[in-house]
Amino acid sequence: MEQTEFDQVFRTYFGALCRYAQTIVGNDTVAEDVVEEMFVKIWQHRKIPINNIRSYLYTSTRNACLDHLRSAVNRIMITGEPDEDTLQSEHPEIEMLKTEVYRQLLEAIAQLPERCGKIITLSYLEGLPSKDIGAQMNISIGTVDSQKFRGLQRLRKLLSNGALQLLMSLMAG
Repeated sequence: MEQTEFDQVFRTYFGALCRYAQTIVGNDTVAEDVVEEMFVKIWQHRKIPINNIRSYLYTSTRNACLDHLRSAVNRIMITGEPDEDTLQSEHPEIEMLKTEVYRQLLEAIAQLPERCGKIITLSYLEGLPSKDIGAQMNISIGTVDSQKFRGLQRLRKLLSNGALQLLMSLMAG
């Protein structure tokens, strides 16, 4: 694709794609950034199907927005706090992804042996220290810690990356 063709496509579609992106990400500034980044990638790869430009651009914009939201969810799960753009806008997609990840986490915990699952739940979901878990379950702190270790190993095998990151953020918090 030549520079003049690219400029024409950019001028023709940029505004409409920004409005479309805003409906997905919920923030005008973020929408513009996402669309600009998408156009940069298109220019770098010089790849755009001439016969179906409009469809290609809208699909690429949707995918770029969803990638942005996934990154925002991962940032929230890792740091425990949303970035400034996330705080300034509503992201129903982020809430939906967090709910799905939490569901995956609960399903994975349910697959653990009963005592191990209870220890993981008490420790990471309810925030109890090993000492309190041991006292509540009438087991030693060493047993609690070894069950937490084994449980986390099993969860790593069972969980998607996002669900595992959520669990890790719960551990840190």
